[in-house]
Amino acid sequence: MIAEIFSYENVIHVLLTLLVLAGLVALILVIRLLSYGRKTLDRTNDTVKDAQTAIEEVRGKAVKVLDKADVAVDAVNADLLRLDMVLGSVEEVSTKALSTVGVARELVQKPSNLLNSVTEKLRWRFKERRAASLERAHVARAPEHPALEGVNVAPAEEAQEREQ
Repeated sequence: MIAEIFSYENVIHVLLTLLVLAGLVALILVIRLLSYGRKTLDRTNDTVKDAQTAIEEVRGKAVKVLDKADVAVDAVNADLLRLDMVLGSVEEVSTKALSTVGVARELVQKPSNLLNSVTEKLRWRFKERRAASLERAHVARAPEHPALEGVNVAPAEEAQEREQ
């Protein structure tokens, strides 16, 4: 009986049955593994679709924001160009005003310098004449009184002339 149980045919039969059972278990495991992988891929696919939808929304909003930013930048550039033109005009006006001030200064300064020169020459002439007349007066009075010889009386005469 043991010999019958362990006969070559029976062992092969048992081994083939075990092999079929192992194949069935492996097949069930592969099916379950593929099912789990399918669920994971479905979830990943849903996440990717949601991400694509969000990206498309963000892209649409970004395009609108970029369009608005482009318009704003164009407006700023136009304002900067106008400001540049205004500053150029201010520079021209400042240059012309500075030139006008220089011309006005020269127009005022030349007559003033001429008047100062004439005044200075007149003062000098009057000082010369006064000094000459004071010297003549001093020379004319000096011999009148012998006690005044060598005494300078010109300052007293100057005071008298100022009073008159």
